[in-house]
Amino acid sequence: MTTWYKNVKVYLLCSLVCVAACSAVLSPFEKSDNDRSPTLRGGTGATGTLIITFPVGAATVLPPEVSPEDLRFDLTLTPDDPDQEELEALDLSASDISLPGIPEGTWNISLRGYFPDNTEVETFGASGEVNIIAGQIVTWTADLQAARTEDGEGSVEIELFWNPPELITGYHNDAGIPAPSLQRIISGETHAAIHIPTANIDFNPGAGTLRYHQTGPDSLLESGFYRIVIPLRRQGIPVATYRDIIHIYDGRHSEKTLDITERIGLPPSAPENLLVELGEFNPDEGSEGAWAANLSWTRTANTALGYRIYRKAEGDDQFGTALPGADSLPTNSSLYTDWIDPDSSWHYRVVAYNTYGESQGAETPELVEAGQWSYLVISSETLDTIFGTDTTVYYDLIDADVYAHQGSGWGSGTSPGNFNTWYGDGNVQLLQKDSETVQAKEGNRPQFEPGALTGLAPDKQWRILLTNWPDRGATSAFKKAALSQPFTLSEGGTITLDDNDFETWGWGS
Repeated sequence: MTTWYKNVKVYLLCSLVCVAACSAVLSPFEKSDNDRSPTLRGGTGATGTLIITFPVGAATVLPPEVSPEDLRFDLTLTPDDPDQEELEALDLSASDISLPGIPEGTWNISLRGYFPDNTEVETFGASGEVNIIAGQIVTWTADLQAARTEDGEGSVEIELFWNPPELITGYHNDAGIPAPSLQRIISGETHAAIHIPTANIDFNPGAGTLRYHQTGPDSLLESGFYRIVIPLRRQGIPVATYRDIIHIYDGRHSEKTLDITERIGLPPSAPENLLVELGEFNPDEGSEGAWAANLSWTRTANTALGYRIYRKAEGDDQFGTALPGADSLPTNSSLYTDWIDPDSSWHYRVVAYNTYGESQGAETPELVEAGQWSYLVISSETLDTIFGTDTTVYYDLIDADVYAHQGSGWGSGTSPGNFNTWYGDGNVQLLQKDSETVQAKEGNRPQFEPGALTGLAPDKQWRILLTNWPDRGATSAFKKAALSQPFTLSEGGTITLDDNDFETWGWGS
């Protein structure tokens, strides 16, 4: 009588179950006219039926993709009852193990699986116990275990591919770690991972492929199970790790081709709608003051860890390192202010990043030129001197070509009414920054931010009126106003006014 472990030293390693490619339902079995009931030898009396099934849908070993459908089986049933005869069935298929006529009682099952290509290697087996009940169908699930001969060897070949090829530019290769690595798996034993030599890996970044092979007569692996780990990189950044379990069969070749594109970590999507607007001038920034370049963008990435901002000067070919303070902006960032020197010109680039690298950049289509603006500077110290510390200040721009600073105008009287008379006179003509006339003196004056008033039309004579209240239509008691001397801005020029350039007017009632 044949038993599944004959002539082999058996190592129970781990369960073999169907791979994902095996979509057929293996149980319960349905018989057809073409099915045959196996011939059983022995057994008498009241009987039941035994159906053997196999697990479906669990993890499996590396190819060849073996399922029970690929094997033939020999079955031996040994009774606990010494008066019963041992039963045997040979050359069964996985879809055909339905065994009627088994005497009731407890039976020990020994199931041996083998490839149907006349190989002498005894490959898989399962054993267990089942209680047969007369007149009933009993189902037993075979948990197939792998077996190997003591000196068996096999070969393996794994090809990974991805598209586009630039997703992976290299793999981590360090014998000291080791990586890539292969580790023997034997139940109850611990084996250290060993480095896979470069000779066993063919890497083709241009084609987007990596091939691991142990196929030559001097590089065969002992039969059994192995854990393989290959770390993959893009521009030096880890983006994926291929991990798998290899099953080496006695005298057989294991192989696998796998598209790993979806397993590769990708940078986040690029930000969009980058805008850069020149803001205020801060005389306290840098050695000569600096302009606020206010950047804004639209976030599009849900995998970003943060954002980085780069800039390059006019004429530079490439962006350098990220701006100090802007190399790891928070993931919810969409605004940033950079301070740039007067008369400087810059291109900006904003990227999102995560552990897999940086996104494509959102770039400014045109230069941001600090020198293209004419600007008026009144420092916070000057405002504090005129109005007192931490006073909110408002302003009007006045046409100095029209205004005549004479007679009973500015500074006459000590009441709000005196100011209103002066302000309402046609002698005081309000202008917009582009020198267009403000038709009505109504609403609120804009607040003056300490620093710069940008965008004033050049080659035009201006005065600026500063007040500590906003309403153009009403003036209350205990207020103060300051009127500057005339000034003219040249294209790209700067005018700085201090407290000596203003005449003040205040009233206490």
